[in-house]
Amino acid sequence: MRLPLVAFLLLAACGPPDGPAASEVASPDLTVHVSGLACETCAASLTAALEALDGVEAVAVDLDERDQRADVALAPGHRVADAAVREAVTDAGFTMRHVERPTTPSP
Repeated sequence: MRLPLVAFLLLAACGPPDGPAASEVASPDLTVHVSGLACETCAASLTAALEALDGVEAVAVDLDERDQRADVALAPGHRVADAAVREAVTDAGFTMRHVERPTTPSP
C-alpha cells in the first residue's frame, strides 16, 4: 500500500511520543483503537481524518503507547460505519485495530 505524500511527510516529521492529547471527549460514541501514532503531528493527522467523516463532532486522540486510541463524539442521530472509520484511519497512514462502541443500558 502506498502512503499519500502528506501522510509520509507527517510520519517523517514525528518525534518521540508527547503523551496524551490535551482535549477529551466526555462521552464518546465510539473509541477507535489504532497503532502507529508517534507524536502530536500524528494525533493531528488522525484527528483531521476522523473529523472529516460525516456526523463527527469531536475527536480526542490518546498517544499512550499501550492503548493508542481516538475517542469520537457524533452529532445526535448520526452513525458512522466501521468501514468508513477504517478507511479514514488507513488513509491517514495508521492501522485500525478495532472500534469499540459503548453499550446503552436497557431501560
